[in-house]
Amino acid sequence: MASSLSRRLAGITATGATVLALIAVPVDHANSADAPSTLTLLNINDFHGRISPSIAMGLANTVQTERAASSGDSMLLSAGDNVGASLYASSVQKDKPTIDFLNALGLQATAVGNHEFDAGWDDLMNRIVPSSNYSQLGANVLTLDGAPALDPYYTYTTAEGVKVAVIGAVTTETPQLTDPSALSTIQFTDPVAAVNRYAEQLSDGNEANDEADLVIAEYHEGVNTSATATDAIINQTSGAVDVIFTGHTHEEYVIDAPVPGENRTRPVLQTGNYGDNLGKVVLNLSADGTVESYTAGLVPNMGAPSADQIATDPVLATANTIITDANAYATEQGSVVAGQITGPITTGYDPTTAAKGGFDMRDRESTMGHLVADMYLHAANSSGRTPADIGIVNPGGLRDELPAGLRTSLSAAAGTDVRVMDIVNVTPFANNLWTTELTGAQLRSVLEEQWQQTSAGEMATRPYLQLGFSSNVTYTYTGAPTAEGYATRGSNILDVFVNGTKVADSDTYTVAIPSFLLGGGDNFGTLSAGANAKDTALVDSDAFVSYFKEMGSVSPNYAKQAVQVQNLTESYDVNGALIFDLADLNVDSYGVPSLTELKVTVGGIEVGTATVAADGTASISLDMAGKGVPNGTHEVVLTDGTGVAGTVVRLSATFTGEQSVPPVVEPSPEPSEPVPSPEPSQPAPSDPAPSPEPSDPAPAEPTADPSATPAPTSEPTAFEYENCRAVWDDLDRPIKEGKPGFHPGLDSDGDGVGCETDPDYTNDSDDSGYSDSSGLYGSSGYGSNGSSQRLAHTGFTSIMIAAAGALAVFAGGAVLVANRRRKA
Repeated sequence: MASSLSRRLAGITATGATVLALIAVPVDHANSADAPSTLTLLNINDFHGRISPSIAMGLANTVQTERAASSGDSMLLSAGDNVGASLYASSVQKDKPTIDFLNALGLQATAVGNHEFDAGWDDLMNRIVPSSNYSQLGANVLTLDGAPALDPYYTYTTAEGVKVAVIGAVTTETPQLTDPSALSTIQFTDPVAAVNRYAEQLSDGNEANDEADLVIAEYHEGVNTSATATDAIINQTSGAVDVIFTGHTHEEYVIDAPVPGENRTRPVLQTGNYGDNLGKVVLNLSADGTVESYTAGLVPNMGAPSADQIATDPVLATANTIITDANAYATEQGSVVAGQITGPITTGYDPTTAAKGGFDMRDRESTMGHLVADMYLHAANSSGRTPADIGIVNPGGLRDELPAGLRTSLSAAAGTDVRVMDIVNVTPFANNLWTTELTGAQLRSVLEEQWQQTSAGEMATRPYLQLGFSSNVTYTYTGAPTAEGYATRGSNILDVFVNGTKVADSDTYTVAIPSFLLGGGDNFGTLSAGANAKDTALVDSDAFVSYFKEMGSVSPNYAKQAVQVQNLTESYDVNGALIFDLADLNVDSYGVPSLTELKVTVGGIEVGTATVAADGTASISLDMAGKGVPNGTHEVVLTDGTGVAGTVVRLSATFTGEQSVPPVVEPSPEPSEPVPSPEPSQPAPSDPAPSPEPSDPAPAEPTADPSATPAPTSEPTAFEYENCRAVWDDLDRPIKEGKPGFHPGLDSDGDGVGCETDPDYTNDSDDSGYSDSSGLYGSSGYGSNGSSQRLAHTGFTSIMIAAAGALAVFAGGAVLVANRRRKA
């Protein structure tokens, strides 16, 4: 602990010294150039260690080409997340190749992103910062006593004498997006307020506290492009800031934004991610460094340079050596095939979105989310120390597709081999896998937290994040999985099921999650409030590799786990219509077959089918009359009628009224049906027939006319099993009170369980049957196939029953055969 504290203090001291040095360098405006000039600003964001030869060398080629084309000075800057969530070629060496690459490229300054904190504050200050030739800026990153913890800004003076200040700030969500426990010695304040504080200092005319002619803001935070008129970055950033670069949300935009309170505009840009584009702003400056005009845009990655270009450009040559060596090392370490897949397994996919090839849609349920959550559960249960009930993964923890290469070409979907490096590219953070115990109520809270809220109680930049759950979890919800659903956050989840059983608030579940989520990452604070947290001692990417090696072949899971329910009424009439709507019935991953049909059951009774539209919606409208559904609360289950997707939707609904069931018309026996001979175990025909006990009513006599239809006696108004024979024929087990078809007549001992003994089990002491005045409950005889049925329990003793054999067979055989057929 002492050495850790010393390192922190050393980092803070070094930061303070840097700030003092910056303040100590005055600017003599009298020496500024007396002629107009231009300044070209080149910018990246969210590079995330994409040091593949095509991406990284393509970015290097684009930077060098734009530098050569600029008519004046140029600067290369970044809005953060240069490292972390990286490709295997970088992550296998803890992102050292990426830092070396950016050093070679001449990056001058960057805002720290939340991923710069992935391994904690000590790692940033003692490894990343010393290895970087560029400034890591965090104007809103403070120690607990309010002092700057990082350089708030960086300054650069052009050849024409124009002084440029670059202020960096990071999202306040950083503690939730990393492991909060590793950031306990620092705090994150409002980024806009922090940028404004230093922008005003740098433009207040006081040389003693540093001055700049131009101020650039680098925010590792995104603009709300759907509401630019109220966005804080656009509308609250000080007018002293001339250009705004942003990141974090991985979006592409170039906005000509009005400067608040002034009759002018300024550019606001974000380049997307992964080196796809280079942000470019060209400022035309007056002699005193004032911006007279500007142009702004995104320059697409132009691809890797030729061998001749590399040979003649020292920057490209150095970058190429770093990239080549890193990928060679990664190939050696990660080229081993760990297993195969039978079809593409991907993150959320939207074919209409060009970014990342349409992948990485974090508000969508995905086959990759299914797989990784299942892997977490399997790994925890395989450890022998930390058994779990379910697995959960955050969508931001899934950074690539299987098979590899899908993000650049869908033709890669035909591949089946999965290498170690491919697996690590999907889960690059090397999180430890933990388990924690959640109550059912806490599990519901976690689901509600998918509608994202920051620690300040505001809707997050990404308003909805779809968690991935192990395949034994399903749930229904009502609120839209968008910013619109944020208004009903806290009441969006309807029913949750684990292993097909509805979750009660008092239930307890052990959940396997990455350490990132255990710390409350991605605003899932409830996961940090679980009990009995245990470290599995497994790294998630290592566990993923082991999973593939153990399974050999892995298939995508197409079953939809989270389904939206709309227009569900408080109760339904058992003689009326079952009406409600479903949406979000298809998993949004590449190559997923569409669900087309749902079979609907209520309380185990099939009531019809429903068609699923191509957009994953279904309108349920089924007539309940005559289906035999009793009143009460029942589980409504909708299953994939084709079996292609395997989706099962479960929800609870209340049913009222009494089901009207028409009288059963019993068929006449076939005249040619032979009367079976009694089995040897049955009473002998010569035994005399016993008389009924006075306390028991005599059984009703069947009609002598085999073609006549007997009048119904005491026909129930709701579905009830006729007798215990019918129960065992249908269920093959006893029936519990409250289950469809149960009535007191089946429960002779009043313990809440009826028909406790199989009627085919012949035991004279068995008393589980029941007889009432109708003679329907517990009726007995032989089936037409000669099989033995239970004897009716009418108070007869076994001796008396044996004496009735002759009469039972010779006088009543035909009627007994007809009775058996009716029950069948």
